[in-house]
Amino acid sequence: VLVVLRWMGFPFALPVMKTFGILGPALIIFFLGLYDDLHSIGPYRKFGVQAVAAILLYLSGFGIHRLDLFSAGRILQTAVGLPLTVLWVLLITNAFNLIDGLDGLAAGSALFSTIVVLAVSLLIPNPMVTCLTIVLAGAILGFLRFNFHPASIFLGDSGSLFIGFMLSALALAGSQKAPTMVAVAIPVVSFGL
Repeated sequence: VLVVLRWMGFPFALPVMKTFGILGPALIIFFLGLYDDLHSIGPYRKFGVQAVAAILLYLSGFGIHRLDLFSAGRILQTAVGLPLTVLWVLLITNAFNLIDGLDGLAAGSALFSTIVVLAVSLLIPNPMVTCLTIVLAGAILGFLRFNFHPASIFLGDSGSLFIGFMLSALALAGSQKAPTMVAVAIPVVSFGL
């Protein structure tokens, strides 16, 4: 990855631990969805595993640490930031899981959201979020061709949970370096649907 990025003119190296801080919990979510595709999992277990992945995401440094509109730039305590992060991740992850079923709806919404997060990560700039969103957008775009009417394939739980989790994590990671209004606008604009 670093060779390709340097060849494209990016003068940076991706932070490996931060990247795995997002991809590690995302892998847990993918395997949860894969298991749910093959065997049925109850909602409490599913929410429990998703909450654990959200906690791991928060512990990796990607979470809601400030609410500038309400706290005037002060850092939130873990007792407030962690539940907000878990709630955010659960809402976005399961929203994409719920809308997977209509031709092109989940993948089209995910592509739009990914492009918004990508645009903001290019403006801030945030190289890690930029690279991850480009890869995610490419995968969604390749899938979307086969998901339009008449759809020959759907995301399933493994795909929809993974995409929802990645988008919630990338929105959190992208809003960390952003000014107040941009940090608020990222989730509102990209996940408004």
